[in-house]
This record gives sequence, structure tokens and C-alpha cells, in this order.
Amino acid sequence: MGFGLLPSLSGTRILPGSFGNIDNRAFGVGPPVGGGYTTGGVSFNGIDTMLDLAALAASNSPFLSFAYWYQYPGNMAAPIWAIDPAGDDFMQDFGTVGPTPFVADEPFAGNRLQFDLTGLPAFNVWHGAQICMNVNHPAGARPHSVWVDDVDMTNDVLDDGIAFVLTPNGFRMTIGSDTFGSFLAGNIADFWWGQGQFIDFSILALRRKFISAAGKPVDLGTDGSTPTGIPPTMFLRRAPLDPAAAFAVDRSGNGNTLTINGTLGISPTSPTD
Repeated sequence: MGFGLLPSLSGTRILPGSFGNIDNRAFGVGPPVGGGYTTGGVSFNGIDTMLDLAALAASNSPFLSFAYWYQYPGNMAAPIWAIDPAGDDFMQDFGTVGPTPFVADEPFAGNRLQFDLTGLPAFNVWHGAQICMNVNHPAGARPHSVWVDDVDMTNDVLDDGIAFVLTPNGFRMTIGSDTFGSFLAGNIADFWWGQGQFIDFSILALRRKFISAAGKPVDLGTDGSTPTGIPPTMFLRRAPLDPAAAFAVDRSGNGNTLTINGTLGISPTSPTD
């Protein structure tokens, strides 16, 4: 796509350098070797666990990039929602890495971008996912992609309308559940969500800021600013010895700490194991 990385507060473009070989693990082939960085995950029980934020503090922008690590036992409902406070439209619905699509939507104007996966990564295996979109272009010209374990798995579903802006500021945001009463059963780690930043994950060097050549998580810094020089909208992480509740604390400095509903547990394994 060639759009590089566009932080929300700067016109700086980060150019790729030379990094290691790609390790294809999208279907659970070849577990990677360990590295120096360690992290811990949290477990959602599939019954009542949800992280909830009443009003997201975010940039209204056409750019969005996010990355996280997950381990699911099977097909799950969408774990990440940014919801219109009026309750009558889902302006942004970012599904799990599975059959549920990633959606950026301005529904009343009919401007939409929807994409999901070309295949289904292996269950019960930790995967690193990176998703990006730039909707500041008309249909057919919007840079976007979803990568899982260094594999481009982008499957376009719907691309309509003219250039538009994502407007999640002030929206309710949930992780682990949706408004239809579905709950996620699985584990999540190192959740980095950058509204207002576009990272072209088709560029290997930019993926390496989130996933190592060995297929392991990369240290994103205490506030998540290491990949781009700017903290993301939200950065959630649990250090290996921290309690599960530490994961709900936003480390970006933007105040987007979530409330824990139900029981949030410690995942039995970690993507850095």
C-alpha cells in the first residue's frame, strides 16, 4: 500500500529498516523460540466477563491501527466494540480474529469499510494480530489490512461511499462482549489501540514493531509509545506477576481505564511462553 505510518499528532513517516525473517504461524505451524520480553495475559470466561468504558477519549480521525495477542478455543463473537451512545448504530465494530468482520462505518451516510479473514487461524494457540485502516479515501482506494502471525489474511467484504472520519470519541467501548449478550471465552494480551494513527502493516519493518521475527510479542514501552513515538489511544498490558485487574488499567496516559464486569482471570499461558 505504501502509506507507511501516519501518527495522529505528527506528519512524520517512519520508514522500514532491515529486520529478520518471517515466521509463518497463522495456522499454528512451528512454535517460535522465546525472546527477552515477557508479558502476561488475561482470561475471559465466556459467561459474564467484560471490560467496559462508558466514554472513550479518542481522536476523531480517518486513521486507525490496533494490535493484540489472543488465544481462543473456537469461533467467538466480536470482543471489541466502540458503540454509539445513542444505542442505535455501531459506528465501529472490530471483531475477533475469526469469522466476525472488522468494520468501520458511518452508517447514515452509507460510507463503510468491512473486511475479515481469508482463513481461520488455529484454535488454542497464541496469535499476534495487527489491523490497520485509512478511510480518508473513496471506496476502492482505502488502505487497510489484517495480519495474523506475519500472514496477510485480508478478505474484503464491503467497501462503499466516499472518504469519511471515524468518530469514536465519547463512545462506549467494550472488550469481551457485545450488545447482543455474547461473551468471549479466551485469552488476550498486550492490547494496543491507536485511533488517529495509521500503520501500514503490509510493511514488514512496521509489523516488527509489534511482533518479532520469531513470532513473539515486542516490548511496546510503558505507555505504548515505542512503536510510533506517540502513545496510542489505549494500551492494556498485564506484567507476568501482576493481578488480572492490572490489565484493565490504560497505560497510555489518556485515561481510558476500563471497568471489570464479571470475573477477569489470569490466562494459564502467555504469548511469550
